[in-house]
Amino acid sequence: MRLVMVLAALWFGAALAGCATKTITLPPSQEMPAAEGEAKLTRDANGNNVVQLKVKHFAPPQRLTPPKSVYVVWLETPNHDLYNLGQLKVNKDLEGTLMAVTPYEVFQLVISAEDSPNVSEPGDQVVLRTRALAP
Repeated sequence: MRLVMVLAALWFGAALAGCATKTITLPPSQEMPAAEGEAKLTRDANGNNVVQLKVKHFAPPQRLTPPKSVYVVWLETPNHDLYNLGQLKVNKDLEGTLMAVTPYEVFQLVISAEDSPNVSEPGDQVVLRTRALAP
């Protein structure tokens, strides 16, 4: 009986944890039509939103027209404030990941191709963009 209760408690905890995850798809753009992106949103112990971004079929930024040096991931708030979340490096399999934490509940994720990772706003080459609502 005790084993059944422990297993039930573990199942219930796993079910609750699964409910707290939201998956957002980033649709491809004209800039890179084969690109795929997915962001998993969860809450951490402090009540912040954890964004786990995964992309695939991303051409190296040097192959874009015009060529760029890096991909940068941005968070845009409903007030249009932009935050550079960091550089998204693409591996030899044309895949990349980035994890970030934000207190915002509603935001857009934007991936742009840039000449430098230290830019203060996205340039014209936006590769992927999506609106996100935290779980």
